[in-house]
Amino acid sequence: MNEKFNIESWVGGIIDGEGWVGIIKTTARRDNAYYRVGVQVCNVNPLMALTLQKHFGGSIDIIRSKKKNERPIFRWYLNDSKATAFLLKIEGSVVCKKEEVFFAIELQGICDRFKGQHYKNIPNVIAVAKEALYLKCKELKHKEWINAQNI
Repeated sequence: MNEKFNIESWVGGIIDGEGWVGIIKTTARRDNAYYRVGVQVCNVNPLMALTLQKHFGGSIDIIRSKKKNERPIFRWYLNDSKATAFLLKIEGSVVCKKEEVFFAIELQGICDRFKGQHYKNIPNVIAVAKEALYLKCKELKHKEWINAQNI
């Protein structure tokens, strides 16, 4: 068997198993929330993070445990339009997190349409749409956790 390695298929499996895809919400002011797309993969093997960075860019953090004998965790991540470009490349290979990928791409599309505009100039319906996508993503994470508890 001499098949060419398909990086997008490999990464789709990694995202489904070890990854996180979602919408990050930060609130700088009481009347304004900021939403961004995020993708990350955490693993104790640095080769996974380095391979992802080589093929898709992004950053790597090393998370060291406070416990003495635990191995460090290597976290590879992308945010905003870089995360969305990555998701567009691998969306056909993701199975378990397909809905999160869809919501993240949808959010970035909304953000791109209003990029550079002051938040007070963006119609309220857009803020409501962003919040709805954030809540849908959050609900999916909760459902995954509940389903895992019932196994």
